[in-house]
Amino acid sequence: MTLTLDFSASEYTAPLSWYWGLLVNNQPIWITASGLSATPAPLVVAPPVAIANATLLNVTLPPATTLASFFFLVDEGGSAVAFDIVAATRP
Repeated sequence: MTLTLDFSASEYTAPLSWYWGLLVNNQPIWITASGLSATPAPLVVAPPVAIANATLLNVTLPPATTLASFFFLVDEGGSAVAFDIVAATRP
């Protein structure tokens, strides 16, 4: 499987922590700079610039009946300022 995250630049001026994860059968798997993890860690902490083509190739996941990809941006105060989720269900 290949997963790609594309996100436009944000309106915020302070650095944001960018988190990306998967829900596999409602269990979170976090995508971090060093790979997949059971523990959340920012994929990147950066000024609010666009992320384009942050891609995972050949990701092996447990068998799933439901799969969702989600991301959220957290400001320096710990508040989520943007998020989205895309879900799929296997027939």
